[in-house]
Amino acid sequence: MKLCGIACFFAATVTIAHAEETKENTATSNQVSLTFSKGEVVSQQTEQYKCTINTKKQSEEQKTLLNALPEGGDVSVTYISADLSSLAILPIDGKTLIFSNVIAASGAKYSADRYIWWSQGDQAFFSRADGSEKNQVFCKVQSSN
Repeated sequence: MKLCGIACFFAATVTIAHAEETKENTATSNQVSLTFSKGEVVSQQTEQYKCTINTKKQSEEQKTLLNALPEGGDVSVTYISADLSSLAILPIDGKTLIFSNVIAASGAKYSADRYIWWSQGDQAFFSRADGSEKNQVFCKVQSSN
């Protein structure tokens, strides 16, 4: 099963605005702007998670996943929802990845690049998208706004 990316999930216009170009033609700051249909209800929520490996026997894959998150496993996730579309934005390997919602049996499951972020209530799971869900990192909500 191929996971759907942001382009096929959003019926919105996505533009990237670059702030102040330098002489080398590189941007000093990036912003993503989403334009939705008139009347669409859009909500945004940020939650702070503490992520750990929740097993006594830690696999190398779990250690690699935990190291992809910000130092200490403290990760800030911004959720954006607009009617049937949902995004989760979080830092992975020092870059900001935008995860798009994919079909899940329960909770809210998101995919970006080779990763899965799956939130269910006050917890979430971070894993690779290759089906090795037993090698996941467990995350628990610390606070939300």
